[in-house]
Amino acid sequence: MRFLLPQLLLLIIPCLIVAGIALQMPRIRQRQLMKLGDIPLTTTLLNRAGTSRRGIVRHLLWLIAAVALVLAMARPVWGQEIELVPRGEVAVMLMLDVSRSMNAQDVSPSRLERTRLFAVDVVRRLTGTEIGLMLFAGRAILQSPLTTDLNTIDLFIRNASSSAIQRQGTNFQAAFELANKSLNSLYATTRFVLLLTDGEDHEGGLEPVLQGLSDQQVRVIVVGVGTESGATVPLEGGSTLRDGDGVEVISRLNEQSLRDIAERTGGVYWSLVDAETNTELFAQLFRSTNQVEGGTGSNVIEVERFGIFVLLAVVALALEFALRLQPSVQIGEAK
Repeated sequence: MRFLLPQLLLLIIPCLIVAGIALQMPRIRQRQLMKLGDIPLTTTLLNRAGTSRRGIVRHLLWLIAAVALVLAMARPVWGQEIELVPRGEVAVMLMLDVSRSMNAQDVSPSRLERTRLFAVDVVRRLTGTEIGLMLFAGRAILQSPLTTDLNTIDLFIRNASSSAIQRQGTNFQAAFELANKSLNSLYATTRFVLLLTDGEDHEGGLEPVLQGLSDQQVRVIVVGVGTESGATVPLEGGSTLRDGDGVEVISRLNEQSLRDIAERTGGVYWSLVDAETNTELFAQLFRSTNQVEGGTGSNVIEVERFGIFVLLAVVALALEFALRLQPSVQIGEAK
């Protein structure tokens, strides 16, 4: 079990504190009444003050209800279920650059972190679209083939890091070739490559592969990550990337190269800032041609279980109310 809003679990602490105080109050009241010395009167007052077991049970029921409501608000999830979603006629291969330069921090908190957040946001808006994920640097790996299971894609995106591929560089050629080969949907009639990169230090040789994408009517939508002024590239241990002469390397967004890639395939170029500002419009680039359904696909979703805890809270409050309505047996009353 996990919670979608785990920070709300901190509310359990004040619930426990209040419950502890409530349970101690009868004992404090009992010590004060015992000082009266009149045994029959003290016994009657203690009964009326709620020091019986019934009073303790009522306090515990209030605690159970409060904790259950906090757990419900924290949105607990466990288990999975298959959700059928309409399958559109669009397939998108997400190409995520995880080269070392993507750790530069001219985009806060880093190029890669901002790219992951943006990619997750876009993917969530493309329900029913077949989406695949590739990671690339000096070589390319297919992290997930085309699927409508957006939770799987979401998980892979969040775990993407520059340590996923040891060979450094930005080998667009290998990435595009693998993307074209992997866009093999049986349903899609329109296919896109969504490229998220800083365009830094690519190895060239793109003309043939871009021509192949264009011939296959695969459009490349490019999101440029970074700034033209650039930033140093942090390495593990707190140092920065340096060239052979010991000078710090400044990684810069290669915007013109990325524009050329998009235009060569009839695609579109966006900077990350513009794409984030207009996320819905950006996602519409894919959805606009996704109107005709091509059957159904499956999406594995986690199941929220907050209803169980709401029911537990209602039951606890109902029992407390029933106990309150029952008449107390008073000791020492006139017979």
